[in-house]
Amino acid sequence: MKFDYVPKEQWDDEYNMFLENFSEEDKSFIENISEKEQPTDEDILLIDKILDDISTTTVTAKIRNWIIKSKRYS
Repeated sequence: MKFDYVPKEQWDDEYNMFLENFSEEDKSFIENISEKEQPTDEDILLIDKILDDISTTTVTAKIRNWIIKSKRYS
């Protein structure tokens, strides 16, 4: 997994949450649909499906979980 570096002084509430089950492809798909003048019903259903699969956790909890897993497999 790759993270973009953002200096801590630039953090806001956006940087405190981690979206599980949300890929770059999902993000691009939603952005493309949002740029359409008239999204179709199918577009909306596909976006709903993507959003239904997303769960959130804090970045701190996600990092803590990665550390615990990496220590287990070391």
